[in-house]
Amino acid sequence: MNTQWTDVLTLGLSGMGWPTEARDQPFDRLPAADTARLEPDLARLFRQAAGLYVDFVTAADTITARWRMDDSVAVTGKPHLTQISVAGLDLYGMAADGTWRWAGSLGPDSSAGGEGAINRVRFDGVERRYRLYLPLRSRVLSCEISASRNGDTAAIRPVQTGPASPEAPHERPICYYGTSIVHGAGVDRPGMAHASQLGRALHREVLNLGVAGRARCEAEVAEALSRLDPAIFVFDVLPNNSADEVRSRVPAFVKRVRDHHPETPVLLIGDREFGDTVFCPERHSTKIAKDAALVEVSEALRRDGNAHVFLSLHDNWFGRDAEGTVDASHPNSLGAHRFASVLAELIRPLMQTHKS
Repeated sequence: MNTQWTDVLTLGLSGMGWPTEARDQPFDRLPAADTARLEPDLARLFRQAAGLYVDFVTAADTITARWRMDDSVAVTGKPHLTQISVAGLDLYGMAADGTWRWAGSLGPDSSAGGEGAINRVRFDGVERRYRLYLPLRSRVLSCEISASRNGDTAAIRPVQTGPASPEAPHERPICYYGTSIVHGAGVDRPGMAHASQLGRALHREVLNLGVAGRARCEAEVAEALSRLDPAIFVFDVLPNNSADEVRSRVPAFVKRVRDHHPETPVLLIGDREFGDTVFCPERHSTKIAKDAALVEVSEALRRDGNAHVFLSLHDNWFGRDAEGTVDASHPNSLGAHRFASVLAELIRPLMQTHKS
């Protein structure tokens, strides 16, 4: 059989903001004009494909993929990273009851990419919708998929969206800006990043704008976000900002976005609790200080007329049993699931109340 490859871009890429603006490479998360304004390391992070995915329909029993990358984070010596999450692909299928279920994953052959069957055992060949997540911490240059059934080529077609579709086209996405936790550091596979889990739980597209080691409320990033039209903005920046930096950076960042979106809900997320806090109490005092600073900021914003700014603090987003992190700071896949579950319950009523 001659393999027939389908460029995933022809199927419709999701998780991507600013779809009409030019990019240096098609899978870069920010438009070229914005990355040109950022300092080099931050621009590099925004070129990584975190949260990008493609939905398609096929009746295949085998799905094969090949992809190329030109920049991938090394996982050696970094216990919070896995090769599949950093540079691999992750496949989900939609079950008969409308829920997303994991279907397979594939790691890279080298730092330049990979090729192979995503599912280790043949699927049942029932026509269904699939979702393929791209690598979290690599810059992807190209990605293609092929499908076969009983050794013959199987058709791959785009998802036909409409009012009955789980993600109808009239529904605006969730814009989620944050740190390495949002970026997906700590999870096993790309689809387990809590932003991706949130999207599946809410049947809503999520724009993952997590940037590992950053999210310092840069004015250039706020300017880019102000050109989006999401259902809600979620800002999760406390892990990489001190209490004083929260007070000095967050108000201007929020106001810059609010100038363009005065009615769109903005949800400010409190800091996480470190997994080893029971043995390192100073960790808890740091969290308390940051959360207190965010309370001050949110109250000041609301006094200034920002009625649609909301705040959520939590004693531990990843669960209270200390089993939800991989390195005390970053959630593992269990912690990410817990985080996404809590966020879904917070975000759903905000989008419904404000008719997003």
